[in-house]
Amino acid sequence: SMLPSTSLSCRSGNLEEGGFFMPYKESTKRHHYNKAYYAANREYLVGYSRTYYSTHREEKRTYRKTYRLAHLETLRLQDRRRKDKLKLDILARYGGPVCCCCGESHLEFLSIDHINGGGKAHRQQLNAIGSEFYRWLKKEGYPLGYRVLCMNCNFALGHGGYCPHGNLAKNSSK
Repeated sequence: SMLPSTSLSCRSGNLEEGGFFMPYKESTKRHHYNKAYYAANREYLVGYSRTYYSTHREEKRTYRKTYRLAHLETLRLQDRRRKDKLKLDILARYGGPVCCCCGESHLEFLSIDHINGGGKAHRQQLNAIGSEFYRWLKKEGYPLGYRVLCMNCNFALGHGGYCPHGNLAKNSSK
């Protein structure tokens, strides 16, 4: 396989002992340097990573499992924060974190509604619920046909065809 480019190396060490130096200590310059190094040596690095992983598979699995068990609460908190941030982003793109029928603004109660119905079938087709559906919306560039509703309004509209607040009827694009 291709050897890494010597013009962009990030190994550290004494130059007189055959080592290379890290040219940037400033994080933004180092980031750009690392991107350039990866781009110049992508084929080699991908091959190296695959080979390393295949020869150390069990060791890596054991480490990941041990780490996960030791840091379970931290990882759950990070996951919750990531999902909340994504939900806020999605809600902001579809009119803000407020129900367009009743004005409910508690994040825990808000969801995305398919304006023309068919939400269950669509989510099943995508095999996506909750944050997976939000990721799909973001990946697709926030397509039209969705709105923010609270769970009460969304449930009433989906099962009864109207919202008791009187502001929405089925297939209403308000």
